[in-house]
Amino acid sequence: MDIEPPAPGKKREKTDDELEEADLQLAMLAYLPVLCLVSVIAKRREDFVSFHASQGLALFLIELAGSMLFFVPVVGPVLALGVTLACLTVAVLAVRTVRRRGRWSIPIVGAVAEHLHL
Repeated sequence: MDIEPPAPGKKREKTDDELEEADLQLAMLAYLPVLCLVSVIAKRREDFVSFHASQGLALFLIELAGSMLFFVPVVGPVLALGVTLACLTVAVLAVRTVRRRGRWSIPIVGAVAEHLHL
């Protein structure tokens, strides 16, 4: 497999296997509530980090919306707990995927992330 040299003035895109440790750490930060904003603000030009930053932000927004369910009488607290536990489980699986230098378009979250345009 031949790799073409980059055009003058442009740098070659890194493959997911060539990522630096700092890129992996930023991508993992994306899935921690509130700290996902650090990943969004400090994201590098790496497509890998950008992908995970947008998904992490979408997951955080879904978690915030789910926490608003707490105020619904009777079933609200149970629904809010369910959304929170689901988001926590998805975040753990996503961090595991990042650690393996993978990409996982999370169902529902991935669709929301595509509309964020980060």
